[in-house]
This record gives sequence, structure tokens and C-alpha cells, in this order.
Amino acid sequence: MSLEHTAVLTFATGHAKYATMAKALALSLDLNFCSIPKVIVTDIDDPELARLYDVVLLPPKGYDHWFIKLCGLEHTGFDRILVIDGDSLAVRPIEPVLEQLRGSDF
Repeated sequence: MSLEHTAVLTFATGHAKYATMAKALALSLDLNFCSIPKVIVTDIDDPELARLYDVVLLPPKGYDHWFIKLCGLEHTGFDRILVIDGDSLAVRPIEPVLEQLRGSDF
């Protein structure tokens, strides 16, 4: 499966502890050799997020906090988005997950 035009998206808004969790997620993806671009939606001013994520977006207007994850396709230009909550860690490569989902509407 071509992963071109595919991204991983997470969000961290409000308290700085959410930025810390998002940094841990990004590092865990990197440790598992994730080659898919990483996108974060955040209102937290943390230069390290810009270093760890390929795309940093401000939260779009019109989305309440928990619905930010629905804005990925609209605001990134990617065709496929895998949303991972910021309090998660990758413990193995995620590319097989995307392969397993190929052809589904999920």
C-alpha cells in the first residue's frame, strides 16, 4: 500500500502537559521508524513540537476541543489521516495498521 498522502494526526490543546504527551507520542513513532508525516493541532507555544512534528496547525475555528480530530482531512491536504490520541505511544510500526485498514471506510 502506498502511504503517499497519508499522515498521523494528534492534538494537544490547553495545558502544557498535553504537549508533553504529544512529544512522547512523536518520539515513540520515530523510535518505531515511522516514515509517515506527523501532524499536530495545538495552541501550545512549544518549539519542540515544531521540531518533532512535520506539520503544526492552530486549532481551526468551529471545532470544540474533542472534535479537533475531525478537521484533519479538511486542513492538512492529506488524503488519509490516522488519528492517534496524544496520550498514546507507538510500541511497534504503524504502517501494518494502515495496511490492514486499506479499502475500509474507517
